[in-house]
Amino acid sequence: MHQYGGDTTLTRLFLVCNDTGGNVLTVFKSDLDSLQFNSTQHAGALQGASLMETSLGQAPQDTILVDMQIVTSSLVELTPWFVEIAVIKPDNMGAARLSGAAMRRRLFFATAPGNDRLYVAQKKAGLIRDLPT
Repeated sequence: MHQYGGDTTLTRLFLVCNDTGGNVLTVFKSDLDSLQFNSTQHAGALQGASLMETSLGQAPQDTILVDMQIVTSSLVELTPWFVEIAVIKPDNMGAARLSGAAMRRRLFFATAPGNDRLYVAQKKAGLIRDLPT
């Protein structure tokens, strides 16, 4: 955990959209500011610009490796800490924060016909047990 110089006492909770088409987590500049990110101290985390597929085609995007953990809204841990690549975006009111592939690699998701809920579980058996019949 925190292999890029992070401080275990500094975390940032945020709501993320589970975007099934997105491959990279979105991190906003304000996230880095609140985590007291320092480009010299945390230089190992910066990955430079990478060509990413966007809705308008390929475009260079600044990327960073972040230590993260997925928790519920009541802070119950769903995953252990892991490293995820993220795209650094400027703060933009109304911009969606996309989940990247981490959630889909570590958790299982399902919906049921006629139901407006998204079911999430750590194991596939948990989904089967919780889905309405």
